[in-house]
Amino acid sequence: MRRKYMAKFALAMLMGALFCRVGELQAAELREEASDDRDYVLGRPMTEEEIAEIEAAIAPYAGMGGYQEEDTAYVYAGENVPMPINADIPRRYDVRREGANIVIESQRYGDCWAFAALDLLQINAWKQGMVGMPDLSERHLVYYTYHSVCGTPGQQPGEGTAFRDNGQSTQCFWNGGKYDYAVRSLSSYLGAVPEYMAPYPEAAVPLADSADAYFGACIRLRSAYAFPAADGELLKRMILQYGAAGITYCSSLNYYEYSTAAQYCPYDMRADHAVTVIGWDDDYGRENFKEPPESDGAWLVQNSWGTVFGDEGFFWLSYEDVSVGENAYVLEACADMGEYVYQCDNTILDNREMDEGELQVANCYTLQGAWGCDEILKAVNVTVPVGGMGYRLELFDLTDGKRIGEQALLPEPVTGQIAWPGNATIELPNSVVMAYGSRVGIALTFYGDTVGIYTDASGGQGKTVCTAEGGTGVSYRAQSGQWEDYGARTNRNFRIKLLTDPVAGEALSIPAIYDTYLGIEDGRQAVEYLYRQLLQRKGEEQGISYWQTYRQINDPIMVMAGFLWSMEYRQKHPETASGTQLALCVEIETGRAVGEICQLYQNILHRECDLPGLLYYLERQAEGVSIEEMEKCFYLSPEYAELRKTVE
Repeated sequence: MRRKYMAKFALAMLMGALFCRVGELQAAELREEASDDRDYVLGRPMTEEEIAEIEAAIAPYAGMGGYQEEDTAYVYAGENVPMPINADIPRRYDVRREGANIVIESQRYGDCWAFAALDLLQINAWKQGMVGMPDLSERHLVYYTYHSVCGTPGQQPGEGTAFRDNGQSTQCFWNGGKYDYAVRSLSSYLGAVPEYMAPYPEAAVPLADSADAYFGACIRLRSAYAFPAADGELLKRMILQYGAAGITYCSSLNYYEYSTAAQYCPYDMRADHAVTVIGWDDDYGRENFKEPPESDGAWLVQNSWGTVFGDEGFFWLSYEDVSVGENAYVLEACADMGEYVYQCDNTILDNREMDEGELQVANCYTLQGAWGCDEILKAVNVTVPVGGMGYRLELFDLTDGKRIGEQALLPEPVTGQIAWPGNATIELPNSVVMAYGSRVGIALTFYGDTVGIYTDASGGQGKTVCTAEGGTGVSYRAQSGQWEDYGARTNRNFRIKLLTDPVAGEALSIPAIYDTYLGIEDGRQAVEYLYRQLLQRKGEEQGISYWQTYRQINDPIMVMAGFLWSMEYRQKHPETASGTQLALCVEIETGRAVGEICQLYQNILHRECDLPGLLYYLERQAEGVSIEEMEKCFYLSPEYAELRKTVE
């Protein structure tokens, strides 16, 4: 029996050596054939085995059609739009040669749109000098795009996007998407968060239905624009300005040449895959493609199929590829766009309000971002389907029943042009500070041959269900010189957002802070208020989550004690007697004077009172124990005995 197995083993070794030799001979023959001018990834044509290995690795998602075609056409401007980067365009460009550190990732579902969008955002952040940017979470972007949560001021109850997945969260990842969906989510402050906050390999686990989805971002979206992908010069200039551009194309491998990592589809096929263009080469040879196009030249493309595909994850796409989608996209990043976003358009499906010549629209919000804090109005964000429009932005104080047009908040209107369709942020040149609870009106007038603005929309698309809630007194449109309640009439709201920052107000006493804290019903707002008032900063997500949970299972005074006795508070306020201040807070909560008990701590133990001890003696006091009996307890305590030993 053993000789039989030994013979089989020897035969297997012989066959393995033979096949290795055949593979070496095949590779050698291919190297001899590679005497042409083709730019081979391996320096030679790939073997059938090498191609089969790549095909097997990318089979789950290659050509799966995860990108959804645009259902509304953008209106691009004529020749009156200035070109970005007015400089000579090089014949060859690669953003990596400028120092961009691009990491190739592997999608597992039909979510190429999320990978491409976050790649654009991350490359632009690098372009602007934002160093140390972590990997961004596609899982967070995809999940919350299809599972809305209500967590920012201005949102209407019941509005949002839902996905009928029966708890199987990966279904929305297979659903596909598009750049517009990513822009809607990112502009609404849903990210972008670091990968560790929502790891992609855990996509099968649903994320929390919590307002925390809007917090924890390490980078924000400032703007995003669409432009004609067929305009090669414009595409190059956009890449030079923003670092990269997003496009779509038909990803069928029938048109892909493995050996040179080159794609060319000569047919008008559906663009089913989103990728990131990071460069180009005007002299990239036409002979590199499976079916040669008429001319040289190709785009350098970053894919999301892992490093096994193409040239370590990158490939070349012919300038003449007929399947490339109509629109290309750029995203602009920002480290901080304002701490709070006011919005009322929480759906990914759109509707449009269009006109000719002029369009006047407005959104109105009540300031309630930071409990009791004044707010600085920083910027206005708007999403439009038309490029080349001029605009005039005005802000009005609508507090106490005032109307749009009556009391301006800016010394003069902000004017400018939105060159391309998409999402634009208009920063305010003057600092406007408004009190908590004030009402602000944002009025935008657009000018041009064709003008328009996006609204949210109700409707269904497969398993995706969007619900718009117009509400009353939210969105307005001017008709014949009169402002009508557009939201109440159409049940839709304009995609106009207000970005603000809280103002550090006067320093309040600890008892005053605690008194206000007790009146805040929302747990997150209450904890954020303590961060702002006691530590003079915005709370980090981990800390906010901890104190929210702690607040649910403990008395409010214990949360206050945690802040006052924290190392950070003591370092920032070394002059504050935390125990004494806590005692005053206890007076507010219990309605009982604690001065005599605090005096016992000072006179007998020579220190501030501690919260557990103070609460203990207050309970004894409520049971009828007199201050004299408490004094005896202090003198009989082990702590006092230790003090006596030290003195003696």
